[in-house]
Amino acid sequence: MHILQSIFLCCLLCTVTALQAQDIRSKGLINPSSYGQKKFKKAPRRIYIANFKMFFQTVGMGKAVDASAKQGTTVAQMNVELTGMDDPLLQQLTDQAYQAFVEDLTDKGFEMIGANEAASIKYYQGWTLQEGGTLNHKQLEGFAMGTPTDFNYFIRKETKTGKERGGNYAVMDQTPKISKQLGDAIVVDVAFVFPFTEFYAKKAKLGSKLTIDARIGLQLRHSITGPGNANKGGLQRGALAAQTHINFVYGNPAGLAALGVHKVALKEAVYSDRSIFADASFQTITSASPNWKVSEIITQSTTCDAKAYAEEVLRLTDQFIRLSLDQFYGYALKK
Repeated sequence: MHILQSIFLCCLLCTVTALQAQDIRSKGLINPSSYGQKKFKKAPRRIYIANFKMFFQTVGMGKAVDASAKQGTTVAQMNVELTGMDDPLLQQLTDQAYQAFVEDLTDKGFEMIGANEAASIKYYQGWTLQEGGTLNHKQLEGFAMGTPTDFNYFIRKETKTGKERGGNYAVMDQTPKISKQLGDAIVVDVAFVFPFTEFYAKKAKLGSKLTIDARIGLQLRHSITGPGNANKGGLQRGALAAQTHINFVYGNPAGLAALGVHKVALKEAVYSDRSIFADASFQTITSASPNWKVSEIITQSTTCDAKAYAEEVLRLTDQFIRLSLDQFYGYALKK
């Protein structure tokens, strides 16, 4: 998020950084809240993938708010729609990433536990079995959430608006309980986040003129938050909405902490330099007077080269999967 003087930029993306081509490298990964990794060597070679989700941005939404004007609040907003690809393509990308992940694990001798076996444990009693393979456009505003075809997973419930609840463990991690009830199997949680917009705002030195603009480029994002709200106390950031990660959790001997936890995430966003998007620069959206804003409609659009987009998504997911599994195998496989 950007704070420029008294401007509060509230959007689904974080701080704007310079775009540059990148590959994912080992030094670009972090292992937050990880411990006991050496104990993975004692874990059964059985893996339960609790979640596998890919978030593809389809509409970028940026909003700048200046609350300093004496005569009122000035708001400028830009919504950028992505065209040139469709749900079948995004589903195919989700399926290919999932298949590559599972094949790598099975080639190393790990057995996959399905949702049918997991349904029998106490923890999942009362949960709803969800079938993957259909893009969810309601889970996160501006994004399509992909889950693999023929992959089933559990949620606590689905809201009337189509949002899944209880499918992650951000507040209190219950994954060790699942591992314990599955005979100490290793529980895995996977997510990828692919935005294509970054927004920035500028306020005129004199008057109430407020400008918002966007940079367009595919990236694998470390995390995104929901929209924040500006008030007199400053910017209130939204809660963490999605994070690129692969988490491995094993054991629950005392009913509390796990025996081993290995989490892999990105230090920062990784950018593609491919020429994927047409019309990648836009005229700025400007608010010249207080209490004026762009309506809640698409104000700009960009078209992507579907082939180039798909190749870059698979390149970045492949790199992240490979590096994450190399770390995991270093702990889990006996030498």
